[in-house]
Amino acid sequence: MIQFECPKCHVCYEVDDALLERFVVEYGLACRAPQNHLDLTAAVTASLIAAGADQQRIVDVGACTSCSLEKYYSYRAQNGTCGRHSAFAVRMSSCT
Repeated sequence: MIQFECPKCHVCYEVDDALLERFVVEYGLACRAPQNHLDLTAAVTASLIAAGADQQRIVDVGACTSCSLEKYYSYRAQNGTCGRHSAFAVRMSSCT
């Protein structure tokens, strides 16, 4: 199973037209949320599927770093205050 969190929220992650179009071209129309908002979950999911992940094994935990400051750091929500996130993914050819 692939589980991920994005620093995202398609409700509050507003971007300019040019950036939104770059994501739509690269990852598809699902990235375009209403009112110039970018759905990073859609972009990450499309990227994982393009890399060979089975869509049935992809789970988004549904968290938004900007909306959940009690649990996460958010560069956007905290007006550029520096903090760090990290993530990594490993694809193993077989699991036993």
